[in-house]
Amino acid sequence: MSFEDDLRRTLRRTPAPPQLADNVLRRMADGGSPKTASGASWRRWFATAAVIALIAGGGTRYYRHQQAVVEAERIRAEIGLALQITNDTIELIHRRMNESHENEVVR
Repeated sequence: MSFEDDLRRTLRRTPAPPQLADNVLRRMADGGSPKTASGASWRRWFATAAVIALIAGGGTRYYRHQQAVVEAERIRAEIGLALQITNDTIELIHRRMNESHENEVVR
């Protein structure tokens, strides 16, 4: 059999069970809960709690990463400013030394 035949057979229309409407109405009257408590209920709660924990953990990790990026950029800017100040100071010292040397040569 081909994939298309399997797909057609799987997706073919089937009639709803005769008790479907009664079951739906009964569940709506009961507040939407299933008639018997099963392990599926706690599994859903566990899965929901796990997803929430993963999202919270991921959010916390992303926040910390963003803070590290901001801190690294702040440090980079401070280092750039310190290098600029150092460069300006060295240039000033160099200029003064040249002026002093020129004054000694002229005398």
